Amino acid sequence: MYLIANGEGHPGANEKGVIPPLATALLNPEMFFTLIMFGRAIAGDYEIRDGPDPATSSIVARGRSFSMGDSMTSHGYFTAFDILFTDERFKGSTLKVMGSFENVDEDGADHLAIIGGTREFAYAQGTIGYKAIKLTAPQIIRELNIRVFCRNVPPPAPVVNKEGPLGGKGGTAFDIPAEALPPQRIDSITIRSDGAINSFAYSYTDKAGNKQTSGPWGGTGGNLQKTVSSYFFRNICICSRYC
Repeated sequence: MYLIANGEGHPGANEKGVIPPLATALLNPEMFFTLIMFGRAIAGDYEIRDGPDPATSSIVARGRSFSMGDSMTSHGYFTAFDILFTDERFKGSTLKVMGSFENVDEDGADHLAIIGGTREFAYAQGTIGYKAIKLTAPQIIRELNIRVFCRNVPPPAPVVNKEGPLGGKGGTAFDIPAEALPPQRIDSITIRSDGAINSFAYSYTDKAGNKQTSGPWGGTGGNLQKTVSSYFFRNICICSRYC
C-alpha cells in the first residue's frame, strides 16, 4: 500500500502544521528536507492507496496522524497514527501505529510499530516498513510494507433457549427432529390461513450454515399464504402446536 501526503499550501493538501515550520523552510522549499524540524507538529489525514499513482489507484484506507519533530540533529519525526480501512473487505477495521522516522536500515526504509488494532485486527502486533519513494515539498509518497500478526478470537457461540409449545394441553406438538442440527437463525416464516391460522412453515439456517426447511406444521387448509422474511433472528427455537 502507498501513503500519499500532499503538503500544506499545495493542491490537494491533506496535512496541516499545528506548530509551523521555520520561516527558512517556507521561503526555501528546496532546503525543506535538510532542515532540523525539532518541535514542529503536523496533523495529517492521508490517502492510503493500492498503488503509487493516485491517477490509477484506489483508496483502501486513510492514515490519520499526528507527527512531532523530535530530533535535534536531523530531519526526524515521531509519529502516531491510525490506519482506518475503507475498502469493503476490512471496512471499519483499524491498525494503531507509532514510531520514529530515525530507524533507517540498509534498504532505506524507516520502521514503525503496530501496537494494536480493532475489529478484524483486534490484538494486532507487528511492524510497518515506511519507505519514501517520492520526496518533494509538494508531495511525499511512502510505500507501506505491513507485517502484522493478529490473534484470531472466535466469537462466542450463541446460546439457544427453548420455550414452548405455549397454549392449551390439546393438539399435536411439532418440532425439528432431535437428530437434526438446531437452527442459528430463521430466514422466513410462511403462514397459511383462512379466517384463522391453519399452518406454519419455516426456512432456516442451521448451525453448520446449511439452508433447511421444516413444515408446513398444522392443517391442510388455508387459501391465503403469507411469507415473512427475517434475518438473524438468533436464539429462536422453531416449535409449535396444532389443534
